[in-house]
Amino acid sequence: MSLQFRKVKRILGYKEEKPEVFKIAQITYPTVKMAQLVNECSISCGVNPSQTLSVINALTDRIAHYLELGHGVNAGALGTFKPVFTSIVTQTEEDANANTITGKKVRFYPGKAFRDVMKNMSVEAGE
Repeated sequence: MSLQFRKVKRILGYKEEKPEVFKIAQITYPTVKMAQLVNECSISCGVNPSQTLSVINALTDRIAHYLELGHGVNAGALGTFKPVFTSIVTQTEEDANANTITGKKVRFYPGKAFRDVMKNMSVEAGE
């Protein structure tokens, strides 16, 4: 499988001469739903879908729990999750405090299988 793209013409309206430029845009496909993943996993593991979903939900709950405590979580082949934040720079040490934090998010570092998929994935023109 490959990532597919199409060529898109743009007009740079912010320039006086309004030149036409071209870029490529990724062709996107529908997102695979959780129910489909659960069914496929349950078939490959030989357990029923409700058990599979229970394990996925429990894993998600435990990852969220440890992230909330400030821990990174290494989820094996899936990858590693780490809580991170961004903050603004201050002029003095006294001004550097929790109020300068501007955003919090979970950073995901994919496991080897996902990295290999992306490294080996080709890119080609679509329809």
